[in-house]
Amino acid sequence: MLKLFKLNSYAKINLTLEILGKREDGFHEISSVFQTISLHDILHFQKDSELVVETNLENLNTQDNLVYRAGKLLKDFMNVKFGAKIFVDKNIPVAAGLGGGSSNAATTLIGLNKLWNLNLNLEQLACLGSQLGSDVSFFLYGGTAHVSGKGEIVSKLPSLNQMKVILIFPNNCLSTVKKNKTALAYSFLNEKNYTNGQNTDNLLESIYKTNRIDCSKFFNSFQDIYPKVFNDYLNPFNLLNQQGVMKCYVSGAGPALFIPICDNEDQYDMIRKVNKICGFSAISTFFIQECFDE
Repeated sequence: MLKLFKLNSYAKINLTLEILGKREDGFHEISSVFQTISLHDILHFQKDSELVVETNLENLNTQDNLVYRAGKLLKDFMNVKFGAKIFVDKNIPVAAGLGGGSSNAATTLIGLNKLWNLNLNLEQLACLGSQLGSDVSFFLYGGTAHVSGKGEIVSKLPSLNQMKVILIFPNNCLSTVKKNKTALAYSFLNEKNYTNGQNTDNLLESIYKTNRIDCSKFFNSFQDIYPKVFNDYLNPFNLLNQQGVMKCYVSGAGPALFIPICDNEDQYDMIRKVNKICGFSAISTFFIQECFDE
């Protein structure tokens, strides 16, 4: 019987993120292409009499943690009489626009389904995951996907060529961002920021036709309002442009940014340019297509 194992919990970036408008339920309708990347947390699973969650970040060791909530939801839904000890080794910055919390929740559902031998399929886990957050369903599948609705409708896309991506962290923003960062970012949106989904459709057409990524079709509705959301920081796009970095995109609602690296570009030269900017740090990552073993 399986008693102890670990799973990687991958971050994501948004190759497109369009806000189509506000729904009657108060959420926003989106059309987006999500892509998992190699940056990841590690979740360790072990059988236990109670459900216990610990992390290497003290402020996350609460029952409000999405890992604990996901475990409790699955335990109650399946009437599981025993528990598990889950340790989360966090590497994905919190509230950065990289989906770390949602990824952890999805990985918890996958891990406990395996640990407790529940034999639920992905569709059943996705139904549970949608109760925890809009992005959780995507992380059960990972790879490349078109995500729509309020984030719960996931359509897998063909696996793309492995692209390298430089992640950029404006550290001042990461250290001061609040838990309600996403709600704050959405509050700055107005009808001028809404689009009709054509940017995402253009990227999807390119993916289906060529099975490759056309970076010129990347788009994020939060790009224009980024300086307003993180108004205690200088406009990062201007600072990056001064270092010769001209193509940079927001992931999610920020503050994390990313630069796609083409085959003929030197990623390490790009990292050096970014790290010259006071308060910025950059790391190299790449696309991940298969997040969980069958």
